[in-house]
Amino acid sequence: MNTPSNTGGHMTQITTHPLDTTRLTRRQLHAAIGCLVGAAVADALGAPFEFQPGGTYARRFPTPVLGGAGELIGGGSFGWAPGEFTDDTQMALALATSLASGSFNAETTWNHFKAWAQTAADI
Repeated sequence: MNTPSNTGGHMTQITTHPLDTTRLTRRQLHAAIGCLVGAAVADALGAPFEFQPGGTYARRFPTPVLGGAGELIGGGSFGWAPGEFTDDTQMALALATSLASGSFNAETTWNHFKAWAQTAADI
């Protein structure tokens, strides 16, 4: 299947292979959703520390939180709200949305990327 792709600002043709995501088992679907949720949570936890000097996290949280409740904070280089995730999660969600339609669609993914970029805080 040939689909448009953006390279260097120009749309070109690339060949992709069909990926039938509609045939996932319930367990596979739950695992995929869990991966996305886990990545989003980890991204939100780390967002305030992105592009910060080494040791910023240790200074903010000097006592390890092993087996206890952590804290979502905001701030950082882009003034994140507590729990807000970054472009990393936004890009993963755009790709997942494309794949959820039954196969990878470069045009759909690219359109999601462009729409996200209109309001992105971190580009």
